[in-house]
Amino acid sequence: MRSKLFLIALALFFTLTLVSAIELNADVAYVVKDISGIDSNLQNEMDSLGYTHEIIYESQVLATDFNKYRLILIGDQKLNTPALIPINEHKTLILTSKGYEELGLSSSSGIKSSPTALE
Repeated sequence: MRSKLFLIALALFFTLTLVSAIELNADVAYVVKDISGIDSNLQNEMDSLGYTHEIIYESQVLATDFNKYRLILIGDQKLNTPALIPINEHKTLILTSKGYEELGLSSSSGIKSSPTALE
């Protein structure tokens, strides 16, 4: 679990440092289906790295301006309508193995798990 959080934190660091500064609500839009999908360990890691984040519930996706965030982080839950999240328009880190097909992704194009090194 610790190595998984380290890899996620490392991916967040490199992704966010490559994004130019814009007027932000927060650094990360953390998208989850509902409150049970919020990972407090992940939130603590983001906080310890100095990144701000906002929880965006799936029901709020259509009303959210994702231009106000440096990164979309999709939590580890099976979403009802994941295709509504604009992953092709914004830098996105997907933590779920549940429903990635609905996001237009295949299991062979980017699935990594701990202790696999990120590429």
